Amino acid sequence: MTFVRYSRPRVNALALSDLLIGLQDGCHSMIELSAMTGLAIQTVRHYCNTFHRKGIVHIADWTEDKRGGRTLKVFALGTGRDMPKPAPQPKALACAKYRARRQHLRMVRAMAANDALQEVAA
Repeated sequence: MTFVRYSRPRVNALALSDLLIGLQDGCHSMIELSAMTGLAIQTVRHYCNTFHRKGIVHIADWTEDKRGGRTLKVFALGTGRDMPKPAPQPKALACAKYRARRQHLRMVRAMAANDALQEVAA
């Protein structure tokens, strides 16, 4: 009977060195580090969380995600105090931002439709 050994995929030393160089260049979020190194976001998340647990990196800032919440950690190389996570924005402010975005989108669409009508008429 033969045993088949399954090994976990390992990140090579060059990719890991690219991650450390990216952290050394300045403060970056996990998404930016993933884009810089070409590693999957899950791999970058795993290494950043491990580095954070070991005290190699610290949370320097929080940036906005695509929905406007400040939930993305920005890591910096070195020991330091983690910046506390900001309080969530009030629901009224979130609704006001949403309504403003929707109104802006409606105006852009109306102007585009108006331009298209003028081109057809000309």
